[in-house]
Amino acid sequence: MSRKADTGVATEFYTVSQLADLFQLSPMTIYRMIKQGKLAYHSIGRVKRIHRRDVAEFLNRHRTPRKRRVR
Repeated sequence: MSRKADTGVATEFYTVSQLADLFQLSPMTIYRMIKQGKLAYHSIGRVKRIHRRDVAEFLNRHRTPRKRRVR
């Protein structure tokens, strides 16, 4: 799930904008999830960064179980 930077090294942290692009959401939606405590982040000054492990944990918590098909 991690993207590679221009150097070819996998990124450990996402910006709000990068995460919004990845999830195909608006940056405001990402900020809202952060404010509601749904998505963990690291604050460096005024900049927010989201660790890829926190993204994976968020996705696991919000996964919808597969429905069984009735025959």
